[in-house]
Amino acid sequence: MGERRRRHGWLWGGIALVVVAGLVFALLAQRLGDRHAVLALARPVPAGQVIADGDLRRVQVAEDGGLGLFRDGDRAQVVGRVALVPLEAGALLQRSFVGDAQAFPPAGRAVVSVSIKPGGAPAQVREGQRVAVIEAAQPAATAGTAPATALPAARVVATVVTVGGAAVTTQDFAVSLLVDIPASRVVTAMREPRLVLLPASTSEVP
Repeated sequence: MGERRRRHGWLWGGIALVVVAGLVFALLAQRLGDRHAVLALARPVPAGQVIADGDLRRVQVAEDGGLGLFRDGDRAQVVGRVALVPLEAGALLQRSFVGDAQAFPPAGRAVVSVSIKPGGAPAQVREGQRVAVIEAAQPAATAGTAPATALPAARVVATVVTVGGAAVTTQDFAVSLLVDIPASRVVTAMREPRLVLLPASTSEVP
């Protein structure tokens, strides 16, 4: 009798294990299958540029993640509007990234243009990158005055909107930057601005 009970116990235990495994597999399959078609960037789009249908592509994601993504059926809400920030190829398109033409630059932000001297920016600088703008030059001492004291270099965090020319050339080139309005005054007052690339996910500034 005891042997028979042990056999039944193993049998029911095995059945329970199979049932649990089946339920886990079904839940995983359901979760993996619950994917949504959303819009991503097929190519880079500079800030302020009108978004065309060819700039978009359809991708599948498991979940929105609270990012406010545009679904594939929302193309009509995107095409013809402008990018409020530089958009990188492959990036998922969030609703906060686009707006009407009059919405650029966004509230509290300004676009400023600066001239960068040869060697004043990394050769790989491009639209959409996060940079620190640093004053390279110090005020020169005037005749009859004491030598100017070295001042802390001004630093402003900005996003590159456009790059006019390659940084590897031997000529000055223009860069337009998206900055906070108070910072725009600091940038335009710089005598010799330089650009330093920053990681996209850190608040550190050199």
